[in-house]
Amino acid sequence: MQRLVLLFLITSSLAGHTQNHKQDLPLFNGENLKGWEYFLVDENLKMEEVWSVQDGILICKGEPLGYLVTQNEYTNYKLVVEWRWAPGTPAGNSGVLMRISGEPKGLPKCFEAQLQHGNVGDIYGFHGNKVAGDSERFIERESDFVGKMTGVKKIQDAEYDAGEWNRYEIFLLKGNLTVYVNGQKVNEADGLEQIAGKIGFQSEGGEIQFRRISILPLDQTHGHSHMHSRDLHEHASHNEWPQFHGPDRNNRSKEKDLLDSWPAEGPELLWKASGLGEGYSSVSVGEGVICTAGNVGDHTLIFAHDLE
Repeated sequence: MQRLVLLFLITSSLAGHTQNHKQDLPLFNGENLKGWEYFLVDENLKMEEVWSVQDGILICKGEPLGYLVTQNEYTNYKLVVEWRWAPGTPAGNSGVLMRISGEPKGLPKCFEAQLQHGNVGDIYGFHGNKVAGDSERFIERESDFVGKMTGVKKIQDAEYDAGEWNRYEIFLLKGNLTVYVNGQKVNEADGLEQIAGKIGFQSEGGEIQFRRISILPLDQTHGHSHMHSRDLHEHASHNEWPQFHGPDRNNRSKEKDLLDSWPAEGPELLWKASGLGEGYSSVSVGEGVICTAGNVGDHTLIFAHDLE
């Protein structure tokens, strides 16, 4: 009976949630490269000679120059990418390419969220694509490879050591591009051209691995077009603790400079819940819902609370 009650509560709690919250859609299915195509400067090479899937992980060898790209085009979205540089190998260079347009070439016309080790979080527009941002971090450059390039350097470094898994949360909405690395906001740019384009991942030196690539389209007609930086941060933070006992199941956060106690002056308490039972459960947070478990009488119950 205890198990039946547990399953019923999980189903009923989350069923109501899914009606109100859109779910991320996997671009990488963990099994193969269905839904993807590619471009390489060496036309004699096949996709599988550079990109492969092993044990649920997408592996890019890093050479020759090129990119893996979605077959579909997207305009406004939240993109989640979890990556690492191959353990035991030097960290290299890559990038998340967005709103790709024009003819395929080594570096296409697009906007980029940088993946190069040490520069993760930099934002660039290539071949005439313009970005704007903080004047102290703004750069311009021109060459045959990048064309007329504009960029905004990252605010801070939130990348983990080479070989560890990192998480990008990228919000591309109308003319604004905001990026988070491992739960911390690291950059924001605006002035982007609002066009549909494919999403790509560079092969540009060094073996890089991906375990998650998912997308949540943002619908401009239902309030998402009014998101500002604070909204985006709150949206991103919902996914910082996605399973019981934390990202690595060891009850440890990878966040830096955490507080030892709640300051008397705040932050403001937004809401609280009671009647969660007894026990020693932790919480998980994902897709706008916080979940925990507790013993109530003879039953173990799962509680799901909408963060909104």
